[in-house]
Amino acid sequence: MRILVVDDDPSARQLVELILRSGGHQITTATDGVQALEIARREPPELVISDILMPHMDGYQLCRLWKDDERLSQIPLAFYTASYVDPADERFASGLGADAFWRKPMEAGELLAAVDALIGSPAQVRQPEYEDEAVVLQEYNARLVEKLEDKARNLEIANAELRETQEALAREVTVKTQLLEELAADVLVRQQAESDLRRERDFTRGVLEVADMFICILDAARRVTLFSTGAERITGMSAESVLGADAMDVLIPEGARSNLVSELASPSPGRVLRQELDVLTAAGDVRTIECAVMWGTDEDGQPAGWNIFGVDVTERRRLERLREEFVQIVSHELRTPLTSIAGFAQLLGQLTPERLEEQAPVIVERLRENTDRMRALVEELLEVNDIAASGVSLSPRAVDLGDTVERAAQSVFRGHDHPLTIEVSPDMPRVVCDAESIGRVVTNLVDNAVKYSPEGGAITVRVATEGDEAIIAVADEGIGISECDRPSIFEPFRQADMSSTREFEGIGLGLYIVREIVMAHGGRIEVVSEPGVGSTFTVRLPLEHT
Repeated sequence: MRILVVDDDPSARQLVELILRSGGHQITTATDGVQALEIARREPPELVISDILMPHMDGYQLCRLWKDDERLSQIPLAFYTASYVDPADERFASGLGADAFWRKPMEAGELLAAVDALIGSPAQVRQPEYEDEAVVLQEYNARLVEKLEDKARNLEIANAELRETQEALAREVTVKTQLLEELAADVLVRQQAESDLRRERDFTRGVLEVADMFICILDAARRVTLFSTGAERITGMSAESVLGADAMDVLIPEGARSNLVSELASPSPGRVLRQELDVLTAAGDVRTIECAVMWGTDEDGQPAGWNIFGVDVTERRRLERLREEFVQIVSHELRTPLTSIAGFAQLLGQLTPERLEEQAPVIVERLRENTDRMRALVEELLEVNDIAASGVSLSPRAVDLGDTVERAAQSVFRGHDHPLTIEVSPDMPRVVCDAESIGRVVTNLVDNAVKYSPEGGAITVRVATEGDEAIIAVADEGIGISECDRPSIFEPFRQADMSSTREFEGIGLGLYIVREIVMAHGGRIEVVSEPGVGSTFTVRLPLEHT
């Protein structure tokens, strides 16, 4: 049986290797998860036995990647650990898909029997139980925090023992030369303290390297003394560029500094301040961190800085705002036709028989228009739901793109204030695409050109080729799009004007649908716009599909 043994402790690794070799097994060893994956992918073993607490990549991370690897996921993985021995650690390992969880130390015969039992089990190799990445990260962080707390308790015990030793040495000053004993005690205390600090620093560094959290520690002058790997990933700033700097200057947006300074001005050791903190990134953006701020203390119990621990909730808050905007927009767009329908229905019921024949056709036409408006809104919402669930369905064939675009553009109601010009390149080749979907793209773009040109203006549609692409460009002379709004106009439920008093109707799905259709064709869409001058939307479709 080929067995891969993973442990960063040479003595523990050699002991396990000797025991397994005595059972007739072939052994390969690795010092951490990274090396184990390299060896296993080069020459897969039949079983892997791994420690959990290791540098570079610990056992939990190794198990997750192992179970995600197609070649390795069917090979059983067992944990053999002396550090992670709590039931909660075993439950988390089981949730990650570990096939066995053994606690060090085990007698040689007991370990060999456990290996034979695992190898001889007819049951299938276990698969991960966790599906939610957030749950995995939360439990992983909980395991790490628990070990940190264990280390802190052990450090307190060690400090107590050190104090007892110091007192014992003090009692011996009557028999030995006081000066020599004091010097010896001081050296001993210093060495032990440095050793403890080194071990604590190494362990903390390992945690900071793997935890995907914003961890920042400030001294009493608000200078950054620690900046975690997770904080580097969130902000895009290196620890070297931040360490020693005033956190208010490099991390906090100018508008939020005064409030934060006032909140930190009255330290309260032991109290945890929970709040959302806006943090600058290297690119000049702002990320929202949901954090806990704890006041640090020195050896005398006096305030000595701040410890900030948090997670990035920027995307969560963006989705929450998007949901609120969606509810507001859809509510507004549904309420308007519903109000009209209710009003016309009430008016219809109040008409006298003499006026009924004259007024009824007009009222019915208004009811139909508002009903059609609501139907179109619901169908648009259902279409977006279908796209999100299964993508855009296409039936591509070679078509005359110029004819397809012209018929779609001409079908849009424009009125006399929006003259339409359609320019089709005379040597335009046939293009493989879904004609109905591309027609929908053109209809939406021309309809937007009319809608966002309230003062009128020409609309130009151009069909041509550029390199290996077919292009459809729709240009208007409307209000244009501001630079800050352009990045979000293709998101669902977004319009250039998202205020509650916005001038233009619609729920902001047209450009989202356009983009999804174009992307389904393997193409892309671009926009060039200048406020007050107009906008040009250019659809680019690959010609190699023809």
